[in-house]
Amino acid sequence: MRSLPRLSSKSAPPLALALKPSRRLLGAVGGCYALAAAASLANALPWEWRGLMLILVLAGARLSRHGLTGRISMKAALPGCNPITIARLRVDGADAWQLWTLAGQEIPVTLLPGSINLPWLILLHFRGDDGRFYAVPILPDSLGAHDFRRLAVRLRNVKFSARKSLV
Repeated sequence: MRSLPRLSSKSAPPLALALKPSRRLLGAVGGCYALAAAASLANALPWEWRGLMLILVLAGARLSRHGLTGRISMKAALPGCNPITIARLRVDGADAWQLWTLAGQEIPVTLLPGSINLPWLILLHFRGDDGRFYAVPILPDSLGAHDFRRLAVRLRNVKFSARKSLV
């Protein structure tokens, strides 16, 4: 019996994915804010400081888009990270990646070797043509099961250049 040739990423068909808001991400971020609020009250500081800490935690939750919409959003957690919300991504047969914002802006990007591919999380690291860094977390509930699996398989077959990344 002959074995089938393995598809390289160069011959893989294009993959276009529309990302949905992740309920798991919303729950995780909300849980972190709830834990921070509980910790601000359950400490040995004077009540004035506890109240101030609680106000700061609640203000942070209010300002966070994660806390309001559950959309996968890139906040400025890293220097140079662009605070935008990614709605779609696409990779063609030649491993050319594009991101689209909710506003419909197309961003051509390069996938970086630091991307993470786990069964419960895909964390894509990109560098835009303008030099900006983009981190896109994708949980299984952000895509259908079939699309999540297709993306995970696609990432396993990506060949990175020998050039060092800037991350």
